[in-house]
Amino acid sequence: MEKVAIEDVENEVNPMRFHSVRRPVSRALGTEHFAMNYFELEPGESFSGGMHTHHDQEEVFYVQEGTATFETPDGEPVVREGELIRFAPGEYQKG
Repeated sequence: MEKVAIEDVENEVNPMRFHSVRRPVSRALGTEHFAMNYFELEPGESFSGGMHTHHDQEEVFYVQEGTATFETPDGEPVVREGELIRFAPGEYQKG
């Protein structure tokens, strides 16, 4: 069993400054088959630098506070506080 507090996970700032706060939770927990990151985004910041996909994994985003808008080939879904969105392997998105 591993346990960690979010505030104890070191912030990993992206060199391109896409986001201010990214804490690689799965690394802190030592997971091997599961990836999880914690973000705090200011207006205009993003999870990643551009539209992308993962061919070997799905991505799930949970919005704890505020809203997040995603760009996809099919539109721009808005995810509100308390909501989740899932992107299947091969689905393109930018959040």
